[in-house]
Amino acid sequence: MSDMQKERGRSASEGGLGALLAEKFASEGCNVAINYNASEERAKEVAEKIQKAYNCKAIIVKGDQGILADCENTVQKSIDGLGGLDIIVSNAGWTKFTDFGDLDALSEEEWDKVCDGRTSEECDALI
Repeated sequence: MSDMQKERGRSASEGGLGALLAEKFASEGCNVAINYNASEERAKEVAEKIQKAYNCKAIIVKGDQGILADCENTVQKSIDGLGGLDIIVSNAGWTKFTDFGDLDALSEEEWDKVCDGRTSEECDALI
């Protein structure tokens, strides 16, 4: 990574893949903003772990990435808290667990929620 990239970064999510990505970016010298919607406590734990392990800045930002206003707020607070924003990792999403072979298990509205929450809001927030 370039020196500029090492100064600022962002990864989303207080758990799962997002937490692992935030830790990986921190291990490469990036400061990170950790977005959460459900668990502030978990987000704080991830941020504290990253700060101690990698001596970097890790901030937490609450927001539902399925809501455009929250996405815009998350981006702005990340910029404000880190002094800029070079990388965005969007892994937020919604799912409904069903039997693997049951392609009709989700309604059209549920399919839209799955697809929209993963693609549209984050892109709109950057425009």
